[in-house]
Amino acid sequence: MSTKLIGTILVVGLTCNLTSCNSSRQHSPARLLKITESYYLLDEFDEAEAALAKIPQDSPQYKEVENWRDKITQTRESQKGIKYNRTRTVCWATIEQSSEESSEE
Repeated sequence: MSTKLIGTILVVGLTCNLTSCNSSRQHSPARLLKITESYYLLDEFDEAEAALAKIPQDSPQYKEVENWRDKITQTRESQKGIKYNRTRTVCWATIEQSSEESSEE
């Protein structure tokens, strides 16, 4: 089983009460921050932000919410750069391979 699948199963277990398992139970801000961290580690940023949105602004942990949002934004931006560089490298490799093949003919 892949690590991401195992992590997803664990997060689903943590968040079970957020949806249908027991919708009457309120999650503490500390638990929601743990759920956010779990989703963050799985690169599931939309789900992490959804968990953050459930933490009230008057909560003592709200400063941590802002820190997590900044961290998620920074990670998304850095991943965009990584994906761009990876795509650029693949394109150049394809061009070089094509030019080598055409010069051999």
